[in-house]
Amino acid sequence: MKKLLLALALIPSFASANVIPTLPDVVKLAGPYEITENEAQSSVIHLYVPTGGVGVVGILGGDKFSIAEDNSSNIQLKITDNENTVFIDNNMGVGKVSSIGIGTYCGRSISISVHSIGTDSKAEQIKPKLAITSTACPASMAKKAEK
Repeated sequence: MKKLLLALALIPSFASANVIPTLPDVVKLAGPYEITENEAQSSVIHLYVPTGGVGVVGILGGDKFSIAEDNSSNIQLKITDNENTVFIDNNMGVGKVSSIGIGTYCGRSISISVHSIGTDSKAEQIKPKLAITSTACPASMAKKAEK
């Protein structure tokens, strides 16, 4: 009887052991979508771009992009003259992933994982676009963003 009671007492702990812990402040996103600058900064963004294709990250509002860096010789990044758009030229092989970091004049940092997919991928798998809505910079940074 004691063994049966012990087994019954342990069942709830086994059930809760199978729950995977998650961190509420970690968000994974897959574009195309529009998000706020706070969501962009607190998220790992995943873009799915066909090999030979171009991904786009745009920013709307009071902020502008100041820098964009990648870790692959098969990714080329270009910030437009108005500093509102970053073009991501993907020349990676299918299945490869590259990380991109983008900074803004208002001090936001954006982390993007670019996943290279086949050109024959279904339309719902291709997610190459992100739009970020921003607010005006704090007064201490406003002059840089007005550039």
